Amino acid sequence: MSFDTDPYMTVLLVGEDVDTSAWFCLNKADLLAAAPRDEAFDDLPGVDGVFPYYEYATQQTVDLRWVMTGNVDPDGTPYADAAAGLAANKRLFLETYYRVVRDEFGLVTCAVTDVDGTGLLGQVKTRAPQFSEGLVECGVVMPVNIPGGELIEVGS
Repeated sequence: MSFDTDPYMTVLLVGEDVDTSAWFCLNKADLLAAAPRDEAFDDLPGVDGVFPYYEYATQQTVDLRWVMTGNVDPDGTPYADAAAGLAANKRLFLETYYRVVRDEFGLVTCAVTDVDGTGLLGQVKTRAPQFSEGLVECGVVMPVNIPGGELIEVGS
């Protein structure tokens, strides 16, 4: 089993596509979410009561979810043993998205091209992925923190 990549939305994390022949990201669109708005209040001088306003949270966290197979490597080359292939793919996944060179703040680049061609870009922090149990297939969940609250449209 290998995965066909999604032709409609492209996500590059650290310059690498999040979809390969060996793993497929199930919820790429979650990267389009913005940080929640929290209601806060200020006293109005000379007026009884408070004035409500909204402030944005300083970060958004998205749990990206993948399905991973051990039948093929990320380029689609079959493994002779799917269990050994899954172990190799787990290591490759870690090297690709998690154990990469980061900037001085521990951030890496995330670039999204949405279905309508809109480009979004931002610096994110990838957290340690968690692999579910499985002999030849497994799930992967990796938290991604977007420090600015959301990815910014390219050119804006």
